[in-house]
Amino acid sequence: MDVINIVEKLESIAELVRFFNFEFEAIDNFELTKNEIKTLMQLRFNSGESLSYYSKKVGLKNGSFTSLSDKLEEKGLIKKSFMKNDKRKKVVVPSMLGIEITEKYYNSFVNNLLDRFSALSDKDLVLMESAINILSNIDLK
Repeated sequence: MDVINIVEKLESIAELVRFFNFEFEAIDNFELTKNEIKTLMQLRFNSGESLSYYSKKVGLKNGSFTSLSDKLEEKGLIKKSFMKNDKRKKVVVPSMLGIEITEKYYNSFVNNLLDRFSALSDKDLVLMESAINILSNIDLK
């Protein structure tokens, strides 16, 4: 395995990252940070996990994520409660309003990607899907 070759190829991934970069506009007067939106999206796909779980998924330290989750709770977008089996840990679920707002952000993101994907050729779309399938099978733990 040539690690240098892999590193050099990773440089080309920067363009792909820019392809997926998307600036969310405020929805229903909710101006949320990217990390708040990332958290809501994580909740959309996997609700009811611990604060530390979402902290890792969003890429924040536990203390920073606690502050972020407090803000989302103050905005009425999430609910936190203690785990039934372990009163030391809190789990997070979206509120009804959080579900509604998250779906609007999610739909906005999907529509943006549909626009971007429509500019790709069928061959490039097949390559994109293949690459995503391969990358999603890599265990980075």
